[in-house]
Amino acid sequence: MAPGRKLSFESIGEEEDYMATFVPLSSLPTPPSASKQTREEKMSEDIDMEDVSMIDLAGPATHLANLVPSGVCPSGPSPTVIYTYLTRSELPLQTIALASCVLDSLSRRFPRNWREAMTEASQPPPGAQDIPSLSIASLKDLSGLTVPLPKAQLVVLAALSIASSYLDDVSSPTDYWCWLARDKFSARQINSTIRCMLIDIDYCLHTFTPDMIEEYKADMRRAGGYVSESLASVSSAVAAATEKSQKSNLSLSKSVEVNGLLTPLPSPPC
Repeated sequence: MAPGRKLSFESIGEEEDYMATFVPLSSLPTPPSASKQTREEKMSEDIDMEDVSMIDLAGPATHLANLVPSGVCPSGPSPTVIYTYLTRSELPLQTIALASCVLDSLSRRFPRNWREAMTEASQPPPGAQDIPSLSIASLKDLSGLTVPLPKAQLVVLAALSIASSYLDDVSSPTDYWCWLARDKFSARQINSTIRCMLIDIDYCLHTFTPDMIEEYKADMRRAGGYVSESLASVSSAVAAATEKSQKSNLSLSKSVEVNGLLTPLPSPPC
C-alpha cells in the first residue's frame, strides 16, 4: 500500500457490515434529465399557436408550387414533393411565407439565368481536365441520353434555404438541404440556384415587411382551404362510386341465370 494512504475501514468487521448492506448504484432510480426537460419545455413555449393550426401543409406546398416561374422548367414543380420538404424540415409558417415572398419577387429574367446557372453547375469542377466540357443543349452521358434540367422544385428548396438562413441565427449547411431532397440535387446545384435567386432579387431580403409576410400567410391559408375542398369533393366522388359498385354487385348476386341470361329473382309474394 502506498505511504500516506488511509484505510477506508478500521476493522474487518466494519467492512463485512458494509458489504452486507451494499446496494449497487445501477438498481437505484435515476432522476430525470434536467436539461432534457428544460429543452422540451422551451420548445413547447416557442411553438406558435398559429403554426399548430397549420399541421396540414398541403396548402402552403401548393402555394409555393404556384409561385415558381412558369419558364423555369417544362414540367412544373410537384406539390407532393414540396409537401415532403415542409414536413421533413418542420419550418415555421413565417419562414415558409418569406420563401413565398422570394419566389413571387423573381423577375422574368430568372428562368433563363437559372438555366444558364444549371449549365455551369453541370460542368466538371476546376482541375478535372480529363472530363470533357458539357452543355445543357447537348449534354450527353455515357449511354448517349440527354441529361435533363433539374426539377423545378429545386427553386422552392433554394427559396426555403434562403428564408431559413435569413431568419435563423444559425443557418443549415448545404448538405442538410441535399438530405432534405433525398440527394436528388447536388450541393453545386443548390448553391448555384440560391446565388441566382439572390442576384435576381438584388439581395433585398430586408424589403419584405411583416405586413407582406402576414399577407402571404393568409394566401397559404386560402390555398389550404381550396385543397381541403378539393379533397372533400374527391372523397365524396369516390364514396359515391364505391356505393354504386356495391349496389351493382348486390343486384348481380341476387340474380339467376335463365337460358344463359341473368335475370332478377322473382319478387316475394305479398
